[in-house]
Amino acid sequence: MTDLLIPYRMSADDTVTMALLLCIFLVAGSVIYLGVPLLRQIGRTPLFSFRKRDFTEIGVPSGTVALLLAQALISTALLVMGLSIRHEPGLAHLSWAPGWLLPVYILASALFYWLRWVLYKFIGWLFFTPSEVEKAIDGWGNFVCVSGLLFLIVVLIGIYYPIGFSTFAFLGILAVVIADILLFFWFKKLFYSNFYGGLLLFLYFCALEIIPIILMVFGIVSLNEYLLLNY
Repeated sequence: MTDLLIPYRMSADDTVTMALLLCIFLVAGSVIYLGVPLLRQIGRTPLFSFRKRDFTEIGVPSGTVALLLAQALISTALLVMGLSIRHEPGLAHLSWAPGWLLPVYILASALFYWLRWVLYKFIGWLFFTPSEVEKAIDGWGNFVCVSGLLFLIVVLIGIYYPIGFSTFAFLGILAVVIADILLFFWFKKLFYSNFYGGLLLFLYFCALEIIPIILMVFGIVSLNEYLLLNY
């Protein structure tokens, strides 16, 4: 009963602290791997150069992408954990929590990103050429890297500043919207240049981005309810 009287703070959780340090080391490793400022290197790619249509240079080097994808996975899990505990404080007082909550959310985030990758591959196989599919997957990988960096900023704010659930959720949604806008412009340059093609792409974009995110939210809510009822 004594533990229930002690409010849980992610900033005092050693598991969370180690995960944040790992994220920072992964980002630092990416900067060292590139040898130039990270934002400048990413800014040179067509994902951000909106007037550039040369897709011979798709994105950052593969080694850097691997590091940033790992960072994005951990940051996503930390964001989900922060939102979940703010919404359901009882999660932090489960018999095996909070130390094992983060690995659970990491597995859930990994499944989410893997299913989206499969979905992109399948849709691309149906409608586009193999070279276009490869470029689209590379662009989506860059998008995940960028969203991971934005999530890390949101997580740091949410952990070390006393903000409520609504503010934390708003910052998370804002990060997703910014990354999605960049990804939409990338796909529009890659596949369509006219208005009607852009409208069709928007419909596909909703199916490939918005619906999976909504399904993830319902999935995390269901997972949290299961954990609260059974543990």
